[in-house]
Amino acid sequence: MMQILFVSITSTVMHAYINQTVDIILSGLLLLGGVLGVQMGAFVVQKISGEVLRMLLGIIIFCLCLFLISELVIDPRYIFILDLLQ
Repeated sequence: MMQILFVSITSTVMHAYINQTVDIILSGLLLLGGVLGVQMGAFVVQKISGEVLRMLLGIIIFCLCLFLISELVIDPRYIFILDLLQ
């Protein structure tokens, strides 16, 4: 795991410095969010039972399905109006 972490950090810094193809601020924020999310997730999993976690996951997936279906079926109101961007 440490090898993957070392290679990932090295390649991110090299791409950000040499090729300027990686936003170093964004990658740092994503790294920070991932580390904090893992810590909070590990804490929550210890406090909540498996059945409740499965139910929450099912609810999240169901809501995501409803959102994707609504995006697929409902026509956007302002698809080509550029006045909204001003």
